[in-house]
Amino acid sequence: MGAWQDRAGGRLPQLRGYGNFLGMSTPTDIDPKELRPLLHAEIDKLKDQDLAAAHRALLEIEMQRLLSEMDEATDRAWETGDITKEKIAEAILEHRRKNPYQ
Repeated sequence: MGAWQDRAGGRLPQLRGYGNFLGMSTPTDIDPKELRPLLHAEIDKLKDQDLAAAHRALLEIEMQRLLSEMDEATDRAWETGDITKEKIAEAILEHRRKNPYQ
């Protein structure tokens, strides 16, 4: 079996300069406008029992994106002085003043 052949010896499809499909690997630089309909088609082919897992995977991707954005915003806030040890201590004292422990 050659590098660009499937197990039956046939040529693997080329995806417009993005490489060949070898096994389960796929190109990572597909234009999002082309990738979106492909993903929709893959989701439509899922069995009902697999939809919840796909939904969880998409939620995980969204969560990771949001966490990354929050990390970047927090780093910027530290750098600009919007967050400081003093401001954190003041906020804790203010919270405790408004919400005394019982």
